[in-house]
Amino acid sequence: MSYKQRCIVVQPYILSANQTDIELKELLGRTICFVNFSLTNKMKSGRGMSKAIKLFTNAVYWHDCVDADDVKLDFKMQVLDPCEENDIILEKHRTSDLPQVLHEDYDILFFDWGGMSLGNSMMEHFCSYIIKHASDNPSRYYVMVSTFTAYAMKDILERMDKDHIPLNVFLEIKDLAKHLKANG
Repeated sequence: MSYKQRCIVVQPYILSANQTDIELKELLGRTICFVNFSLTNKMKSGRGMSKAIKLFTNAVYWHDCVDADDVKLDFKMQVLDPCEENDIILEKHRTSDLPQVLHEDYDILFFDWGGMSLGNSMMEHFCSYIIKHASDNPSRYYVMVSTFTAYAMKDILERMDKDHIPLNVFLEIKDLAKHLKANG
């Protein structure tokens, strides 16, 4: 089954899982949000399940506005591959370029706003928003997945009082993996 057959657009329209990217772009004008219900190769083959350090059942990749093909590649390179390398399994995942994603249901959010940071303060605003949301939702995890985004988040965290830094915000997937291994 191809990627296009496994994916459906969930907001604001429900579409056929067999529609092509071109049909979706013509209908929507741009990609809104994909949901991928496929399991990783490790899960399909049964490899790695016993050594997985964490299984997340509902992951979100929140990114800046880019072309749909770039999102698929970015998501694979920035999130899926590093998670698999660190024995983190994402059972169900989706992407979004909308800030409202913070108010949706998920257990881990991967944030990448690096490409849209030049010339504006959107990334810093969203990083502050994530910190507040992380403080209010300590059972969720928030992971930065681009260098620019991690630098912006690090700057904000360094300016905060150490007692108020949420423990569920990570500057990279490796930091999350270390935390999960140490804390079960």
